[in-house]
Amino acid sequence: MVVVLAAGCTSGLTQLQRGKALDRGQFEVNAGVTWPVSGRAARSVIDAEAEISKRVEQSESGELTESDARGLTQIAAAVLLFMPVPNSELSVRGGVGWDVDLGLRLSGPRRQLDVKWQGLHAKRHGVDLALSLAVATHSNPAPSIWEKAVDVAQSLQILDFSRRDFTASIIASRDVGHWFSLWVALAWSRSAISIGSELVNQAADIGVDASALAVDATMQQTGAQFGFRVGYRYVFFLIEFSFAYAHFQPMILGEQVDLSGWTIAPSAALQVTF
Repeated sequence: MVVVLAAGCTSGLTQLQRGKALDRGQFEVNAGVTWPVSGRAARSVIDAEAEISKRVEQSESGELTESDARGLTQIAAAVLLFMPVPNSELSVRGGVGWDVDLGLRLSGPRRQLDVKWQGLHAKRHGVDLALSLAVATHSNPAPSIWEKAVDVAQSLQILDFSRRDFTASIIASRDVGHWFSLWVALAWSRSAISIGSELVNQAADIGVDASALAVDATMQQTGAQFGFRVGYRYVFFLIEFSFAYAHFQPMILGEQVDLSGWTIAPSAALQVTF
C-alpha cells in the first residue's frame, strides 16, 4: 500500500507572493506547507500499485510480463512526481531596486531561484502586476524513502532521478491598507524528467533491461493561483490555492503512458517582513 512520505516532489506553480516587488533592502521570509489534495495520476497509481504488488507477491520466477514491468515503472514515475503528500515551504525574498526582487525557495526536495519584475503599479494602474521567471532542481529521493513509499520497491529499484524546472508566471495583486493583500496568478512550467530503474528479485527474471524501463521525458504544467495575506506591520498569515494541469506522457517499454491530470494544492504560510 502507498504510504505518506515525509516530503514529496512538488509543483513549481505555487506563488505565495504578491505582484508588488520589494523595495531595495527589504526582505520577506515565508515558512509554511503545501499539500496537493487531488490528482487523477495519484489516485490511479494507488489502485495499480495494489494490484501489481499482489501479482508480484504471488508470482513465481518468470511469471511476470513486460506489461507488469511497465506498470511498475509507471507507479515509480507517479509516486516520484504526483503523490499527494505535504511539502514544507521555506522562502526568502529580497528587493534589489528597479522594481526587481529575487527569491530562494526550498520546498521538499525542490530548490528554486527566481527573479520578479514589476511592470505596473497600483497607485497608477489600480493593480500591481509582475512577471516572474524561475529555475529549479529536485534532489534524488533517498533509497530509504522510496522503499517506504510503495510495496513494489521490493521489485523495482530506483537507480537515478533528476528533474529540472523552468517556470514563468504573471502575478497581479492589490494591497488594502497595511493589513490585507490579495493576489491572482497564471503560471506555466516545463520540466525535464529522468528516472532510471531496474527490476530486482523475482521481477528481474523476465529479462527486461534497465535501459528499457528508463523514463526520459518532459512534463508541462499550466495553472492558476489565488491567495491572500492578513496581518499587521511585519507579520502576516498567507493562504493560497493552486490549480494545475500536468501534461505528462512518457514512453515506457515502447508504449506511451498517460500520467496527465489535475492537481489542487492549498498552501498556508507565516510571513515576516523587514
